[in-house]
Amino acid sequence: MALKYLVIGSGYIGSYLGFHLPDCKVYKGYIDDEAVLRHLIDTEYPSHVIINCAGKTGRPNIDWCEDHKAQTFGANVGLPVMIAEVCTKLKRYWMHIGSGCIYDGYDKEYEETDAPDFTGSFYSKTKIWSQDILSEYAEACILRIRMPIDEDMQERNYISKIVKYSRLGRTLLSTPNSMTCLKDMMGAIQFLAEAGHTGTWNVVNQGGMTAKEVLDLYRKYMDKKLRYKIDSIENVTKNLKAGRSNCLLSGKKLAEAGFVMPELKGRIKDILLEKGLDNRKGK
Repeated sequence: MALKYLVIGSGYIGSYLGFHLPDCKVYKGYIDDEAVLRHLIDTEYPSHVIINCAGKTGRPNIDWCEDHKAQTFGANVGLPVMIAEVCTKLKRYWMHIGSGCIYDGYDKEYEETDAPDFTGSFYSKTKIWSQDILSEYAEACILRIRMPIDEDMQERNYISKIVKYSRLGRTLLSTPNSMTCLKDMMGAIQFLAEAGHTGTWNVVNQGGMTAKEVLDLYRKYMDKKLRYKIDSIENVTKNLKAGRSNCLLSGKKLAEAGFVMPELKGRIKDILLEKGLDNRKGK
């Protein structure tokens, strides 16, 4: 029997799952009371797997979180802990969309057991705190994603962001990073939920890419006239309020469990090729 899902949070990730994940409902309301949450989980959707997609990443970027710490903490730490408490009391399996932006550097591909080493932004701090707390709850399955990409090229898609920055004349940092194609993340969700896996999982596509490599593919398949500027990390970040995580995550644990995420470059190439064809057909 196919699983049913209840997604909490109707932002970028939640909306994607609501549109693409079979048997999925999205709760769009604001939750700040345990009784409301318990009624939602136990009475309205007692047979659904809970997926928490709510959280604050900031608009237009994580610098927002530096000036809105209470809101960021409430969404990124307070709410998931509340969900964990309710699901523990109800003995309900649930999933949390976390972040791999808690590391920095290239000495290794970071695994799930590696201690976080990046605290350069308040956003990343909240992701570390929530991950550490949720790891104490046996019912929780934490999926760590990075720089999400979707085939519809929504506004919050990583590719859309760096293309927008390029067109605005902003300089970009070009270091390798792990990224997550949401279509593949959805497959990982189904795989992990069906098997009842708990704990922490890196959910990123195989291989890393730089902004330059992604934009070169964009120029090839979408817009040959696009121009971009690459600069050093010192110059790119000097006017930012918060630091940025740059790292590669290991997908070994997920692959050994039986789900292999597709190779990143091929996935992005396919997305841009198809989107470019669609754009040409629409002209």
